[in-house]
Amino acid sequence: MRRVHCLYCHALILGVHYVPDDLDVFVLYAHKACHSERRCVDPHATWRLLCAALKTLDVNLHDTEARERAIELLEVLATWLRKGGFPPANVQV
Repeated sequence: MRRVHCLYCHALILGVHYVPDDLDVFVLYAHKACHSERRCVDPHATWRLLCAALKTLDVNLHDTEARERAIELLEVLATWLRKGGFPPANVQV
């Protein structure tokens, strides 16, 4: 037995048998509850949606829907980064 911790909450996961048969495979463990609480994020798609929302807002500063969408997408990206996610690659504005 090896001490294995949850990827998200870092609590000890009991009853995990770790057998390093293949050095090319790395397994990440997480509690089902911890994993279900997280939203999977595609930072590249989120960035593209954010750019589109900002372009719409640039055309019409009074578009409250575009403003709310941009703020929501910024919050999604910020949360993703705070939790250890990677930033979008090849960012072009």
